[in-house]
Amino acid sequence: MKLSPGNLRWRQLEPAAKRRGAGILAGGLICAAALLLQVASAWAQAAPGEPTTSAAGAAAPGKPKLDTQIRQGARLVDQLGYFRTTGNRVTFFTADGRRLVALENLLLERIARTIADDPDRLNWSVTGTITEFCGANYLLIGRAVIQGRSQGRQEPFVR
Repeated sequence: MKLSPGNLRWRQLEPAAKRRGAGILAGGLICAAALLLQVASAWAQAAPGEPTTSAAGAAAPGKPKLDTQIRQGARLVDQLGYFRTTGNRVTFFTADGRRLVALENLLLERIARTIADDPDRLNWSVTGTITEFCGANYLLIGRAVIQGRSQGRQEPFVR
C-alpha cells in the first residue's frame, strides 16, 4: 500500500509524526532554557569585584571592552588568572579580565578541590583549549600551575 496524504494509513501516522517533531522541538527549547538559567545563575553568584561582561560584549563600567568571542580550538598558553566557583561551575578569570567557564574533567576536579580547601585567592598559570557552544566560550584545561603560594613551591596539575 502506497502512503499518500489521501490514504487512511497516512492520516494515522501524521499525528504521531507531528507529536514526535513537537517533542524534539520542546526538548531543544528546554535544553536551551536550562543552559541560559545556569549561565545566568553563575553570573549572579559571581563574587563582587570580579570582571563581568555582558553577552553582547559590553564591558562593565570602568572596565575595558574585550573581544568576548574566541574561536573554537584556540589554545590558551600559560595564561595567568584565578579560579572561582560560581554556582555549580568553576570559572577561570584571566588577568586581562576575560571570563571562561571551565569544562569538567579530572584536572578541574583537582583544581576545584584545591580552591575549596584554600580560602585565599590563588593565582594560576593555565594552558588549555577553547571551545564554543551557543555563542559562549568554555575552557578545557590541559595544565594548571599554582603561581601564588607564598612558600614558593609550584604545584602542577598535569593531565
